[in-house]
Amino acid sequence: MLKAHRGLAISLGMTLVASFAFATPAVAYCEQVCRGAQGLGAAALMVATPSETERALAAGPAQQVPGLPPHDPCLPPLFWNWHELSRMERESPEWGDFRSAEIVLDLNRFTLTLLGIRGDDSVETIYETPVGVGQGSTPTPTGQFIINHVYPYPDVFFFAEGNQKIPALYNGFFAPLLLCDKHGRCERYQDLGIHGFDASAYPHPSRIRPETEGEVSGGCIRLPDPCAFKSALIRLVGVGTLKQNDRGSYHWLNKPVAVSITDRELGILSLLQEGAYLLHSGLKNLLKGLTE
Repeated sequence: MLKAHRGLAISLGMTLVASFAFATPAVAYCEQVCRGAQGLGAAALMVATPSETERALAAGPAQQVPGLPPHDPCLPPLFWNWHELSRMERESPEWGDFRSAEIVLDLNRFTLTLLGIRGDDSVETIYETPVGVGQGSTPTPTGQFIINHVYPYPDVFFFAEGNQKIPALYNGFFAPLLLCDKHGRCERYQDLGIHGFDASAYPHPSRIRPETEGEVSGGCIRLPDPCAFKSALIRLVGVGTLKQNDRGSYHWLNKPVAVSITDRELGILSLLQEGAYLLHSGLKNLLKGLTE
């Protein structure tokens, strides 16, 4: 069912990009989210002190120590957070040669593919999985998006109507999707994202479809195995030090990742070429604005 494999190599000679073909989103998020590109530089390694370690162990998985992430069973033993893991992986020969990544979502096949682009412009399929997408009157929109930060811990909240916080619904992973134009202006597209899903966490489970494959969601992309996906993504692009806000514990990605969502029969090469100009120019202008 789930597949994590390597070996697909396609010669490319272009720079990845993200364009967009949407109306102006209702919720602007650039003030908080676009600054995530600052995470493109190296960040200091966050290491728990012995006293913090003892407190975290005593608290156990059901509680969280302020300033430390909650226990995440998806992390390998001996790692306190995803930044520690990504620092080690990015220094290894296996993952260090990838310069960028892209996510391709096929709405016809209900599949999500994570691609790694190496320094020689060859492309490798890192991970592929079936997913759940929008249904009926709430379809998943097509087009080009960007993700630049992720909430990879069990403390991530879903915000329901009236800003009601619902824990555990995202099953330990949420990646908000952004629209960025050619001038580097970015904004959230409503609350659209890629996330895990546990229907039993919803206060009214009978009102929501529990599946994680097919046309089942309110528009977001549901992952059947968020552990496997976030592990592959973080190893591939790396993350900065731990941050926390009202949604939960999160990390900026070291490199923004383009997300192509299509309902057309296009090959991977066509999808990468289709968005090329806008991501190149948009990210360049975004980074220029942050450094001026």
